[in-house]
Amino acid sequence: MGKYKNKLLSIEAVRWNGLNVDEVKNLVDDISKISIIEIGKARYFNLYCFPVCYVRLNEQFYTEVSIGDYIVKDETGNIYTCKEDLFNKIYERVDDPSEDDMGNVSDGYHTFDELYRYRMLYNAAFFNELAKKGDIKVCKSHRHYDGEECFGGGWFIVMAELPTGQISNHYENRHWELFNIPELDTAWEWDGHTPNEAADRIESYLKSN
Repeated sequence: MGKYKNKLLSIEAVRWNGLNVDEVKNLVDDISKISIIEIGKARYFNLYCFPVCYVRLNEQFYTEVSIGDYIVKDETGNIYTCKEDLFNKIYERVDDPSEDDMGNVSDGYHTFDELYRYRMLYNAAFFNELAKKGDIKVCKSHRHYDGEECFGGGWFIVMAELPTGQISNHYENRHWELFNIPELDTAWEWDGHTPNEAADRIESYLKSN
C-alpha cells in the first residue's frame, strides 16, 4: 500500500494483484474492526482457488476489481477503483516504495512471512534429523566456499549432500541456533543447483526412504 497525490488531493491506494487481500483489507478497513461486509466497502471470496475482489461503489452496486487495477481511498474516505494506465497519469507516489512490506502479501491463507518461517522451521527440523542419523553430510557456515561472507554478512548457509544431490538454503543469523548441525569455516562448493532442482532432490530422497 502506498501514498500518492495529485494537484487536488492526497490518496492511499493498493494495486490489486489477485493475492494481496490483506493490503486491500487494511486500506478499506483501517479504522473500524467490524467485518468488511458489515462496513459495506468491499468483500472477498475464493473462486476456484483464485481470489476475486469486489469494491462497493454505492448502496446497491459492487464493481469487480481486475488484476492491475488500483483501489483508491481519498481524504474523505470514499473508495473507488482506477485502471492502471489512468492512475499512473493522474497520480505520483510521494512515499518510499521500499517501505512496502512484501512479507504481508497474502494468497488469502498465508503471508510470505508465514510461508518463509514455515520453510525455515521445516528445513531446520529436516537438517537436524539428518545430522542425528549421521550418514549424510550436513553443515552450516557464515561463509561461502570462496571465503566471502554470505550476502555480505548477517546470513548463513546450510548445506546437505543427499544421495540424490546437494541442497542448500540461506537464513538470517537470528536463526543460527535452530540448526543443530556441524559448523564449518566455509561451506562446501556449490554445485550450481537451482531451487527447483534442490526441491526435486529432496522429493526424490523422501521417496527413496
